[in-house]
Amino acid sequence: MRNHRKGSGILEVALVLPVLMITLLAIADLGRYVYATNLMPYLAREGARWASLQGNRPVRKPGSVDVSQYVRSLAAGLPEDAVRVETSIEPQLVGVKVTWIFQPVLNVFGGPITVQGRASMRRAIPD
Repeated sequence: MRNHRKGSGILEVALVLPVLMITLLAIADLGRYVYATNLMPYLAREGARWASLQGNRPVRKPGSVDVSQYVRSLAAGLPEDAVRVETSIEPQLVGVKVTWIFQPVLNVFGGPITVQGRASMRRAIPD
Protein backbone atom coordinates (compact mmCIF):
# COMPACT_ATOMS: atom_id res chain seq x y z
CA MET A 1 0.00 0.00 0.00
CA ARG A 2 2.86 2.43 0.72
CA ASN A 3 5.10 1.25 -2.14
CA HIS A 4 3.93 3.96 -4.54
CA ARG A 5 5.25 6.75 -2.19
CA LYS A 6 8.71 5.31 -1.71
CA GLY A 7 10.74 7.92 -3.65
CA SER A 8 8.52 10.97 -3.21
CA GLY A 9 10.63 12.47 -0.37
CA ILE A 10 13.81 12.36 -2.42
CA LEU A 11 12.03 13.90 -5.38
CA GLU A 12 10.65 16.75 -3.26
CA VAL A 13 14.09 17.50 -1.84
CA ALA A 14 15.63 17.41 -5.31
CA LEU A 15 13.07 19.94 -6.55
CA VAL A 16 13.11 22.31 -3.55
CA LEU A 17 16.81 22.28 -2.58
CA PRO A 18 18.16 24.17 -5.65
CA VAL A 19 15.53 26.90 -5.24
CA LEU A 20 16.33 27.18 -1.54
CA MET A 21 20.09 27.39 -2.16
CA ILE A 22 19.71 30.06 -4.86
CA THR A 23 17.45 32.06 -2.54
CA LEU A 24 19.95 31.86 0.33
CA LEU A 25 22.86 32.89 -1.91
CA ALA A 26 20.82 35.81 -3.27
CA ILE A 27 20.04 36.95 0.28
CA ALA A 28 23.74 36.73 1.19
CA ASP A 29 24.64 38.77 -1.93
CA LEU A 30 22.06 41.38 -1.04
CA GLY A 31 23.47 41.59 2.48
CA ARG A 32 27.00 42.08 1.14
CA TYR A 33 25.76 44.79 -1.23
CA VAL A 34 23.91 46.67 1.52
CA TYR A 35 27.00 46.42 3.75
CA ALA A 36 29.18 47.86 0.98
CA THR A 37 26.76 50.72 0.23
CA ASN A 38 26.82 51.66 3.91
CA LEU A 39 30.57 51.23 4.27
CA MET A 40 31.75 53.35 1.31
CA PRO A 41 30.33 56.71 2.52
CA TYR A 42 31.67 55.96 6.01
CA LEU A 43 35.15 55.27 4.62
CA ALA A 44 35.05 58.45 2.53
CA ARG A 45 33.94 60.51 5.52
CA GLU A 46 36.63 59.05 7.78
CA GLY A 47 39.27 59.55 5.08
CA ALA A 48 38.23 63.18 4.58
CA ARG A 49 38.27 63.77 8.33
CA TRP A 50 41.69 62.21 8.69
CA ALA A 51 43.09 64.13 5.70
CA SER A 52 41.65 67.43 6.95
CA LEU A 53 43.43 66.96 10.26
CA GLN A 54 46.74 65.91 8.66
CA GLY A 55 47.04 68.64 6.04
CA ASN A 56 49.23 67.88 3.05
CA ARG A 57 52.48 67.99 4.95
CA PRO A 58 55.09 65.40 4.03
CA VAL A 59 55.06 62.32 6.22
CA ARG A 60 57.71 62.76 8.89
CA LYS A 61 57.21 59.83 11.23
CA PRO A 62 58.36 56.36 10.25
CA GLY A 63 55.38 54.05 10.05
CA SER A 64 52.97 56.88 9.24
CA VAL A 65 50.30 56.24 6.64
CA ASP A 66 48.68 58.30 3.92
CA VAL A 67 44.95 58.75 3.36
CA SER A 68 44.51 55.73 1.08
CA GLN A 69 46.33 53.41 3.50
CA TYR A 70 44.28 54.75 6.40
CA VAL A 71 40.98 54.25 4.56
CA ARG A 72 41.94 50.76 3.40
CA SER A 73 42.80 49.79 6.97
CA LEU A 74 39.23 50.69 7.99
CA ALA A 75 37.62 48.59 5.23
CA ALA A 76 36.68 45.63 7.40
CA GLY A 77 35.55 42.60 5.43
CA LEU A 78 36.80 43.86 2.07
CA PRO A 79 40.14 43.03 0.45
CA GLU A 80 42.37 46.07 0.97
CA ASP A 81 43.73 45.97 -2.58
CA ALA A 82 40.18 46.08 -4.02
CA VAL A 83 39.30 49.43 -2.40
CA ARG A 84 40.28 52.41 -4.57
CA VAL A 85 40.77 55.77 -2.84
CA GLU A 86 41.05 59.12 -4.66
CA THR A 87 41.99 62.24 -2.73
CA SER A 88 41.86 65.89 -3.72
CA ILE A 89 43.50 68.39 -1.40
CA GLU A 90 42.84 72.09 -1.95
CA PRO A 91 43.88 75.00 0.25
CA GLN A 92 40.62 75.01 2.22
CA LEU A 93 38.94 71.73 1.29
CA VAL A 94 39.77 68.02 1.28
CA GLY A 95 37.76 65.56 -0.84
CA VAL A 96 37.89 61.77 -0.74
CA LYS A 97 36.19 59.31 -3.09
CA VAL A 98 36.19 55.61 -2.17
CA THR A 99 35.24 53.01 -4.78
CA TRP A 100 34.83 49.24 -4.63
CA ILE A 101 33.66 46.85 -7.34
CA PHE A 102 30.99 44.53 -5.89
CA GLN A 103 31.19 41.12 -7.53
CA PRO A 104 28.04 39.12 -6.70
CA VAL A 105 28.22 35.36 -6.25
CA LEU A 106 25.09 34.96 -8.36
CA ASN A 107 24.29 37.02 -11.44
CA VAL A 108 20.99 38.12 -9.88
CA PHE A 109 22.18 41.74 -10.02
CA GLY A 110 23.47 41.40 -13.58
CA GLY A 111 27.23 41.45 -12.98
CA PRO A 112 29.76 43.68 -11.18
CA ILE A 113 28.41 46.82 -9.53
CA THR A 114 30.50 49.87 -8.66
CA VAL A 115 29.84 51.03 -5.10
CA GLN A 116 31.27 54.39 -4.08
CA GLY A 117 31.16 57.04 -1.42
CA ARG A 118 32.28 60.66 -1.49
CA ALA A 119 32.98 63.15 1.26
CA SER A 120 34.61 66.55 1.61
CA MET A 121 35.62 68.58 4.64
CA ARG A 122 37.24 71.88 5.40
CA ARG A 123 40.88 71.66 6.34
CA ALA A 124 41.56 72.04 10.04
CA ILE A 125 45.28 72.67 9.63
CA PRO A 126 46.18 75.33 7.07
CA ASP A 127 49.59 75.11 5.40
